[in-house]
Amino acid sequence: MKTVDIVVPCYNYGRFLRGCVESVLSQHGVDVRVLIIDDGSPDDTPQIGRALAAEDARVAYRRHEPNQGFFPTINEGLFDWASADYCLLLSADDALAPGALARATTLMDAHPEVGLVYGLGMILKGETEPHGAPQAPGDYKTDILPGARFLEYCCEVGNPVPTPTAVLRTALQHRIGRYNPDLPHTSDYEMWMRCALHGDVGFVHAVQGYYRVHGAAMSAQYLALPIRDMVQCHRAVTTLLANAGDRVQSPQRLLKKSRQSRTGSALYHAHARFDAGDIEGVKALVASAAEAGFDVFGTSSGLRLKAGLLAGPRVYRTLMAGADILRGRKRRSPPGPPTADPDRDEQATIFGGWPQSARDRETTP
Repeated sequence: MKTVDIVVPCYNYGRFLRGCVESVLSQHGVDVRVLIIDDGSPDDTPQIGRALAAEDARVAYRRHEPNQGFFPTINEGLFDWASADYCLLLSADDALAPGALARATTLMDAHPEVGLVYGLGMILKGETEPHGAPQAPGDYKTDILPGARFLEYCCEVGNPVPTPTAVLRTALQHRIGRYNPDLPHTSDYEMWMRCALHGDVGFVHAVQGYYRVHGAAMSAQYLALPIRDMVQCHRAVTTLLANAGDRVQSPQRLLKKSRQSRTGSALYHAHARFDAGDIEGVKALVASAAEAGFDVFGTSSGLRLKAGLLAGPRVYRTLMAGADILRGRKRRSPPGPPTADPDRDEQATIFGGWPQSARDRETTP
């Protein structure tokens, strides 16, 4: 039976910690160990962490005093402790879906060329407990992409990997190195691309983990300011390519794909603010995008946005409605941002991306 080491960093998430750890301990078909690293939490994390370790020999608990920060904490667990066949980094406010580790490791056992496997994630809002995830059928599908194609996909759509679903070969994790603290928001995105430089990537077409969204989450400040997220994602790509050496054949082409993707996202958000009448918000977003090197006015849709800013929302909408009537068509919606989730329209709480064309190569584990 394969072994999996799970690193659970925890800062002030004591209220979620037991549910997180129990979602690991209840996994079947694998031998698991859990390391809880309490980074100086001021809440009841110490009591809960010590209790979990006392209740089950598979759980270990460490406490930092004082707080050392996110990156020293996760790198300590993954590189100074993890030694199993596979490893996974699981935030204390997230959780695994039933059977997730067995599905991921079954795929990796069968395909030694695969260094990373992930699947779909289900969003938990606020204090919601994990429940309601669709159970994976016995004939669930899996896919494998060559690393180069997965890297290209990441540049096209952004981060497609729900972090609580990402299982790595521990030997690969140790070989490719630590999480980069210079990428505070997108270090995971850069890590998945780094994996793709060294092996193929697998995908499980099932809910593999739960990702919690709440005001205290690290990603909240970036989700509230979309241009910041776009800039950080592009920075992750440029950082990855700068360090890739000859493992990437056409870095300039990938940089162009990334820039086009972020520009499209910026344009989408600018159109949305324009339609809401937030002209100052549009101008601020466009200025920030230009400063980051994203030319939102360099496309036909961008030129329409520029015309709208010059004419004003009311005049612009009147003119566009008239033009569309003359053409005999309805007004088109603004371009949407590249999405990493082909199932997002079917169920908004499920996310995780995989190229649609890859489904022609679906296999069973």
